[in-house]
Amino acid sequence: MMVGLLPRSGGLSIAGTPRELCQGPLSRGEYAPLPTNPPGFGAASQRYCVHRWLEGDFSIIPDERPLALERWDMVLIGALFTTAVLLPLDVSLLSCTSPAVNAVIDATDVVFLIDILLHFNIAYLLKDPGEKGEAYEARPIMIARRYMGVPCSQNMEAGWFWPDIVTLIPWDDTLETFEVHMATVRMIKLTRLLRILRLVRVVKLFRKWHTRVGMSMALLKIGICALTTIFLVHWLACLWAHLGQHPEYYGQRRQDSWLQNYIGPDVLVQDLSAYEMYYSALYFCVVVLTTVGFGDAVPINQVEIVVAILTIFLTGVTWAWVVGNIVNIITNLDAFGNTFNTVMDDLNSLMDSNGVDKSTRVRIRKHLHESYKVQKQKHAHASFAWLSEGLKGELAIQSGVGSTCNRIWYFKNLPRHVVVELADEFRANLFSPNETIITGDSASVIVRGSCMKNGRLLTRDACYGEDMILVSRHLRDTSCPVTLSFLEVMTIHREDMMDACDKYPEFNTRLRRAQIRLAVWRQFIYFAMKMRSASRAKSQGCSSWDTSFFNIGRNSVVDEDTKCKPPGWKESFSEDNKEADETNASQLRQSIGDILKAVESVQDTMVRSNLETQSCLQSFQGRFDVLEQEVAKVNAKVEAMGLDMVQQKDIEQPKSSFRSMVGRAVERRANSPKS
Repeated sequence: MMVGLLPRSGGLSIAGTPRELCQGPLSRGEYAPLPTNPPGFGAASQRYCVHRWLEGDFSIIPDERPLALERWDMVLIGALFTTAVLLPLDVSLLSCTSPAVNAVIDATDVVFLIDILLHFNIAYLLKDPGEKGEAYEARPIMIARRYMGVPCSQNMEAGWFWPDIVTLIPWDDTLETFEVHMATVRMIKLTRLLRILRLVRVVKLFRKWHTRVGMSMALLKIGICALTTIFLVHWLACLWAHLGQHPEYYGQRRQDSWLQNYIGPDVLVQDLSAYEMYYSALYFCVVVLTTVGFGDAVPINQVEIVVAILTIFLTGVTWAWVVGNIVNIITNLDAFGNTFNTVMDDLNSLMDSNGVDKSTRVRIRKHLHESYKVQKQKHAHASFAWLSEGLKGELAIQSGVGSTCNRIWYFKNLPRHVVVELADEFRANLFSPNETIITGDSASVIVRGSCMKNGRLLTRDACYGEDMILVSRHLRDTSCPVTLSFLEVMTIHREDMMDACDKYPEFNTRLRRAQIRLAVWRQFIYFAMKMRSASRAKSQGCSSWDTSFFNIGRNSVVDEDTKCKPPGWKESFSEDNKEADETNASQLRQSIGDILKAVESVQDTMVRSNLETQSCLQSFQGRFDVLEQEVAKVNAKVEAMGLDMVQQKDIEQPKSSFRSMVGRAVERRANSPKS
C-alpha cells in the first residue's frame, strides 16, 4: 500500500476508518503517513479539511505573512484614494464622465470585494490570550462574529462588514430598475464615500512604515495638511459643479445658477464639458479657501447661498488649521537652534547689565559657538529617556562612543553587552583655551583639541584621569590638565561605572585586577620617590635619626589602605569602607602619639649644634604639614560618616612640645662649658 503525508494532530492515528481520521483536535506543522486510497477516503478528506478550516488552520496570521498583508493594504489604500477622487466626479457629473472613469471605479469595486472575503479569513489580535496562550483568534466563526458586529465598535476595529457591503452595492443599476429619480440615485451613490473611513488603516500602517523609513514628523504633518486640503477642495468643487450644472434638481431655474452667472449669458452651461465645469468650481473653492474673494463667482439661488455658508465655514477652519500647522512646523524645525539662540541672547543681556569687558564677551560667545555640537548632543540625550537601557547603549555605540570607550586601557576588548552598558554613560564636554580642568573622579578621552598635563602634550584619542579607579588618593595623578585650544572630551564618571559593576560581576572583577595592577605600579613609583627624597635629605645634612624619626607613622595610612581589599573594584569605594576610614583616623592618632613619644625619648640626648637643630626643626615642621593634609583628607570622609574626627589640638600639642624642647636643648648647649 502506498503511503502519503497529511497534516494531523496528536490525536490522529496512522491507520483507521474515515470517521477516525476526523477525530481529535487539529494543529499545524505535524505530519504522519496515511493510506493514500482507503475506502471512502474522499468524504473523510473533505470532512478533515472542513474541520481544519473551522479550527483556523487555514486562516492568515498577520505575523506569519506581514509583507503580503502590507502589500495588500497598499493596494486597498490606493483603491480608497482612487474612490475619494473619482466617486465625487461620477456622482456630480454623471452624464459627463467617461467610460474610462467608470472602468476604474468598477476595478476598485473588485478590490473591495476581495478585501471583504479576505477579512473573513484574517486572524485578529487577542487582547487577553486564551488558556493555551494564543496571541491571535484564527477561528473563522469568531472572525466573522467580530467583522459582522456593531459598526465601528471595539475601538473602530469591529463591525466593518456593514459599511463595506453598503458601499459595494451597485445602487445606480438597482434603483434604475425601479425608476427612482436620478437625484436620489446620486445621493445614495454618495454612500460609497463611507469607504473613506477605512483610511483608519493608514494610522496602523504608519507605525510600520515609519519604523522602516523613519520619515520626518514635520514632513508627515505637511503631507497630511496637503492631502486634507486637496480632498476638501476637490469634494467642494464637485459639489459646486453639480449645483451649477443641475439647479433644476433643487427647484431652481436653469439660468439661476452661479456657473451660468460666471460664464455669462453668451454661453450655456450645457455647452461646457465636465472638466470645464470642474475647473470653474475648483477656482471658486480655492478663492474661498484662501480668503481672497475676487467676487467674480457668487451664489445666486437660495440653495447655493446655504452651501456657500457651509463652504466658507469648512474652508475657513481648514485654512486656519493648515496655517497653524505650518507655523508650528517652521517654529519647531530646529528646536535646539531656538534654545541656543535664547541662551545666547540671555548671556548677551546679562553681560550688558553687568558691564563685562569686551574681551571676556568675545571669549564667551566663541565658547558658545564652539560648543554648539556638544550642547546639541546633550539636548538630544534627553530624548534617550524614551529608550530602554540596551537601546541607549546600541545607539551610543553606533554614534561612535564605542571607539571612544576602547581608548581607555582597561575598557579595551570588553564584551559587547558591557560596552553597550558603558557607552550610554559617556558625556560630552567642551573647555576653552587656557582653562584648567579639574578631573575629579572621572576619566576623559579627547575628541578634538589639545592640552598639557605633567609636561606631556595630549591630543586626539589620548585620555587622562584613568587612575580614578584607585582608592588611595596619594597614588593618583592629581595634576590638572591645561587646555591649549578648544578641547572636546567624552567623560565617564566613577559612579556610573559602578552601575555596570552591579549588573556584570565579570566587569567588576576585571576592574579590580586593573586597579591592583595600577596601584602596584604607582606604589612602586611612590616608594622610589620617597627613597630619593630621603637620600637628598641625608646628603643635605640630616642624620639617619632624622629620617627614621620623621618617618614615624608615615606609611600607616597607606598600609591600612592597601591591605585586605574586597574581591570587587566597586566594593573598594562602597560604604563597607567605613571601618577602613575609622581605622585611618585611629592610625593618624597613633602616628601623632608615636611622634610625641619619640620627642620625649630624645629630649635629653639632643647635643646637636644650633644649625643642626634648626634644620631638624624645619624638617619636623614639613612633616607635620604633610600630616595635617592627611588629617584633612580623612576628616572629610570621617565627618560625613559620623565618626570621631582627628582634632587639630592633637597635632599642635606635639608641635609646641617639640619646639620648647628644642629651645631648651639649644639653650643648654649654648651655656655648656664645652660649647
